[in-house]
Amino acid sequence: MPNRCPQSWRILPILLGLLFAMAAGAPFLAAQEAAPASQEAAPASQEAAPSAPEAAPAHAGAYKVSGAVSFGYRFVDVNGNQAKYNQLFNLQQGFRLFDGVIDIVPNEPGHGWFDRFSVSAQGLGGDPFPIIRADLRKSGVYELRTSYRATQYFYDQPQTTLTPHTGWIDRRRFADLDLRYTPTRDVRLHFFYNRTERAGNGLATSPFFYLPLGLNVWEAFGRANTLPWAVPLREEANLFGAGIDYHVGKTNFHLEQSYRTFNSPANLGGFGNQPITLNGPLSPGANMVINKWNSFAGFNVPTTSVRVDHQIFSRLELRAGYIYTHASGPTSLDGSLVPSGTYTLNYTGTGTTLMTTQTAEAGFTLKLFERMDLMSDYRYQILTESGTQSMQAVRRDFPTVVS
Repeated sequence: MPNRCPQSWRILPILLGLLFAMAAGAPFLAAQEAAPASQEAAPASQEAAPSAPEAAPAHAGAYKVSGAVSFGYRFVDVNGNQAKYNQLFNLQQGFRLFDGVIDIVPNEPGHGWFDRFSVSAQGLGGDPFPIIRADLRKSGVYELRTSYRATQYFYDQPQTTLTPHTGWIDRRRFADLDLRYTPTRDVRLHFFYNRTERAGNGLATSPFFYLPLGLNVWEAFGRANTLPWAVPLREEANLFGAGIDYHVGKTNFHLEQSYRTFNSPANLGGFGNQPITLNGPLSPGANMVINKWNSFAGFNVPTTSVRVDHQIFSRLELRAGYIYTHASGPTSLDGSLVPSGTYTLNYTGTGTTLMTTQTAEAGFTLKLFERMDLMSDYRYQILTESGTQSMQAVRRDFPTVVS
């Protein structure tokens, strides 16, 4: 379907918080306008009445609670190309929490289990960029931070006779957890976790492109028809880690161990589980039909890092570090296609990947003058990579397996 230029977009957000503020403030404004003129001409010697104090935070036991919230309902009326509107704005209709924050602090500073607990949020309820965060801390003891955010992008390609059924949508999610604990003055422990997800799909006419004319010229680079082809996207990564910082004299030690996992499955198929058809040199008699093509790739990445810095004297500081990473992961393939409509080829494949990285670095900082430092660093890195891969194609009319 040819692409249509958008005629107009109308967004009618109604913020209930704003309406409430306007309604609550209207009597106050009316009273101000109706105030007697004699009050305006009060003598200068007469002191002005003190303004009303701000609302005190609520109390919950030994803690004070304060916060603010902004919410409402968004109405959307799109007259034109809905896909182009999603690409430019992607603000949909519905109830939303536009912004909010809550703070909890103790009545007496330094007392209680924490010094501050705060939660903030933005864009909850369906907006493309939601954020929520929570912080809990006690000065000199611990600090806990958690957060979640997401992004969503939509891209609408021109719908022409050469590129029908094309589009792309991508959504990413990020979650973090970070804890720092200081049991003593010279020791700090660090624990962290991160998760990243990427999901979506691309909508295309074929893995190459589609030409309605000249099939005998383009042959396998074209499509036998304009059936949409769905390309799903899915990636998942997790990061676990712990570290320790130790200070003794003029020397600081840092040790950290982390473990990362990464998975990327790809299950390709036609829209609505229909097969993908590619033109062959004798089209349509030699068309290639792809029934399935499922692949998987994964990685496990442990990483160890050590860092030391030492102050020789007031003007000279030395530092050194070492990072070791050993990544490995499997790959697999499960596919089935019909090259010419007479037989079926079943593909199976497996593989492994090994990658090791070693990085050593050293440097120093020398203070030449009060506002001038001389810094020098050296880094040496070794990277080794190896892997294995095997694939088999099986035909029923062949007596043996072809690898």
